[in-house]
Amino acid sequence: MKKKIAIFANGWNSENLFRFIDGMSEVFEPCSADLFLFLSYASYGYDFSARRSESTVYDIPDLSTFDGAVVFGPGLNFAEVIDHIFKIVDEAGIPVISIGIRHPGTFYVGTDNYVGMKALADHIMDKHGVKKLLFVAGSAENNDSNERIRAVRDAMNERNLPFGEEDIFYSDWETGKAVEYILGKYSMEPLPDAIVCANDLLAMDISVNLDNLCVSTPEDVILTGFDFLEDGQLFYPSIASVDQRYDLMGAKTAEHLFKLFDGTETEEEEVIPCEFKLGESCGCGSETTDRLRHKLVREIPLQKNRRDNSDGRLTLLERAIASSKDLKEMKERTRDIFYKTFGEEGGTFYIMMDPQIGHLADDGFVSPEYEFGSELVTLVGKKDDYPVKTEKIKRSELIPDYDGEGVNMLYGFAVIHYNEFSCGYVVISQTAVSLQDVIFLKYKSRIMRALESFKMNLELVKLNDKLASLMEQDTLTKVKNRTAFEKYVSLIEEGIVNKTSPAFAAIYLDINDLKVINDAHGHEKGDEYIKNCCSFICENFKRSPVFRIGGDEFVVIAIGDDYMNYRLLIAAMREAMQKKAKEKDFVKRISIATGYAEYKPDMQTTFNDILKQADDMMYQVKSEMKNGRVR
Repeated sequence: MKKKIAIFANGWNSENLFRFIDGMSEVFEPCSADLFLFLSYASYGYDFSARRSESTVYDIPDLSTFDGAVVFGPGLNFAEVIDHIFKIVDEAGIPVISIGIRHPGTFYVGTDNYVGMKALADHIMDKHGVKKLLFVAGSAENNDSNERIRAVRDAMNERNLPFGEEDIFYSDWETGKAVEYILGKYSMEPLPDAIVCANDLLAMDISVNLDNLCVSTPEDVILTGFDFLEDGQLFYPSIASVDQRYDLMGAKTAEHLFKLFDGTETEEEEVIPCEFKLGESCGCGSETTDRLRHKLVREIPLQKNRRDNSDGRLTLLERAIASSKDLKEMKERTRDIFYKTFGEEGGTFYIMMDPQIGHLADDGFVSPEYEFGSELVTLVGKKDDYPVKTEKIKRSELIPDYDGEGVNMLYGFAVIHYNEFSCGYVVISQTAVSLQDVIFLKYKSRIMRALESFKMNLELVKLNDKLASLMEQDTLTKVKNRTAFEKYVSLIEEGIVNKTSPAFAAIYLDINDLKVINDAHGHEKGDEYIKNCCSFICENFKRSPVFRIGGDEFVVIAIGDDYMNYRLLIAAMREAMQKKAKEKDFVKRISIATGYAEYKPDMQTTFNDILKQADDMMYQVKSEMKNGRVR
């Protein structure tokens, strides 16, 4: 069986992450290993609950079933999340490699942020004469961001140029926060010579928004980034940046994992230097820019077509979930979409759900907070274009019908949650590591949005059921009313016609002396008498439906055990009535005339035939009771 490697990462750092996985996969290709990628999309813009819910993705795998793990530190950001992941991998006792974060007892592969940023800073100062700059940092606790600040500070100090805390702005990696600060600051103050950003996304967003101040890049201000993203190279002007060589880090990680698997002694860490890359945003050209832009222009029509198809498919998915009244219907509707047509999710794709999702609207239902259940059901499951057969798995199995055979695979996991309830996860897999996290975002966001409507639909169905129940309930006695009786009869008639009806007996019951009590003591006492008689009937026929079809008339459809013993039950009723005839309180003196008829398929063709037989017997018994002869 192939090796299983778990990778813990944040999906917002997607391009660097997939470069890293590309590097790993190239080394793994001659060997047998599947990669299981667990992606959170927690960010600084999320509140605590959303961040915590997103981070439950790291609790999905049972690491005792894995051969090794990789903690991809860049982008994880939150100390509590990082601590939690390392706690999990430490307890598992399997070989672990940490990327970008040093952890005791764990092999470290990292990149030297300082080298690349120092080269960038030296370039803009020596080549372009920068003397004053603003550094737009990530978060204050992020080691990579702080290393980049240190490199800029050293470059400035070497040239005796001022650089203090007032020249640093911590954006927490939020482009909106950085833009708001810069537009506010430099609408009142002179621009610096350069704005140096902790990543390319910050640089691109700032460049676009500087246009609002009629500021051009690089003519009015030099702008640089970090990460050397493809989008940054396609951008105009292309972003001068730093390539962290994540592809090489991935390759080195795979090599060291092999050594750890074999028990071969290896170094405790490997650090790879970054490379500064020229860009138009610093006033220099870029050798990759034209090639990438030509590629983009060629692909625009295809991308639009794919996007249109994808949006339509996702809309169908959202509607299917939102309009379902239970988990069973949700399965049927979503499978109609994914099993009959092909989309960008590929031929191996899963939506796994906690079965408790169907109870979101139940009274008293309390979902566990930030926890996965021990079992999951397969809402949708495709393996190599074919539907999987397994309907339920233990969480430790991760995906249905996994056998660890065949070509090396990458399985990406993204959690689905409804508020604090971890509902399940989406799994997307491709043999070639071209998996894009944007697919995760599309599917998980649409599913999570649909769950809000699904819950409302469950509540509406439940409310309708309650209303229907109230409409079919007798207000005085609380048993089923004539409306419910007629609906029940229609089902019986259908069974009689189709020869599928189970055995039953119709029991017709008529309360005696009701008019006497109403006339002598009032309708309030009469109602009390009716309720006592109804309770008496229900006590005797505990396993069968009881209907009040008129003021003093009731029908019982004896089924199951009650049908097998209905004659004995009627006899017991009559014996009990004789005892109750001695009650001092007249409303407790139960007197009911009873007739019955048994369904005989060869003799009766309609329910009315059966009921008429029971009614005729009841009137005969009623007459005998009036004359003092109880049958």
